[in-house]
Amino acid sequence: MKNLSTISLFIFGVVVTAVLVAGLVFYQDTKNSQIIAGSQTGSSAQNTINQITSGGKTIVLSNKEIATHNKQSDCWLIISNKVYDITSYFGSHPGGSGVMAATCGTDATNAYMTKDPYATSSNGSNSGHSSSAHNLLNNYYIGDLNQTIGQQKVTQTNSSITQTSIPTPTTVSPVTNVIKNVTTTKVIAPSGNLTLDMKEIATHNKQTDCWMLISGKVYNITSFFGSHPGGNSTMITSCGKDATAAYMTKDPSATSSGTRSAHSSNAVSLLNNYYIGDFNQIIGQQKVTQTNTVVAPTTRGGNEYDD
Repeated sequence: MKNLSTISLFIFGVVVTAVLVAGLVFYQDTKNSQIIAGSQTGSSAQNTINQITSGGKTIVLSNKEIATHNKQSDCWLIISNKVYDITSYFGSHPGGSGVMAATCGTDATNAYMTKDPYATSSNGSNSGHSSSAHNLLNNYYIGDLNQTIGQQKVTQTNSSITQTSIPTPTTVSPVTNVIKNVTTTKVIAPSGNLTLDMKEIATHNKQTDCWMLISGKVYNITSFFGSHPGGNSTMITSCGKDATAAYMTKDPSATSSGTRSAHSSNAVSLLNNYYIGDFNQIIGQQKVTQTNTVVAPTTRGGNEYDD
């Protein structure tokens, strides 16, 4: 009986030891994976900076610049006055891509602090994100808001001058000038006009070419398909139509708004990136003909040389 107890105690000890070792191995693997992921994302952020600075380019990390990076394949955002490029993190976020896509090109401070992509206020509370999440975010850091990054190439001119002898003509007769009117055509914008009326909007009525009217303004939201948190179906039914009621109620089948939109300020700001023009506005300009006056020398006498 004593031997049986000893054997049972030994087996129990072996099992406990095995469980502890397995847990330690799992923890270490997870930690190593986070380190590898952090190094990979860090190199991705550095690639973004290298692309900006290569070739002597300079950009300012302004709200206007950040608003141009507003889609899943090119996603910048602001958090607490710092700018991040999180494009390469899509597909890895535990909460899914939808919560990130809604904040691309915007100030996402409130969204990050509350874990709500449509939040308009953080209510003074701190983010529920862990310290690991904060550290991971640092790997996507580009620069501070309104910071200028990159530098221009400088061309230096030395004071050394090479002199070239120019032959002097022995005699030059007076020059006779003729005034000529030369007509040139300057293209200010693509020729032809387009009226943003319902007839035109109705022709853009599919997912691959989707225009809509919201509160008297026309938007082309084609490139936003695949990024909308509510899915493509909520947008496609409004393509080529007056979508004011649908937008104000978040109901694609609505015929009357009744109440104001529940969309956040971030969503409204994001919509501005797809603005084409006002309803019934005529866009495009025709060619403009411009007449220049040119003074052209016509004759010279005496011994001359070519300029």
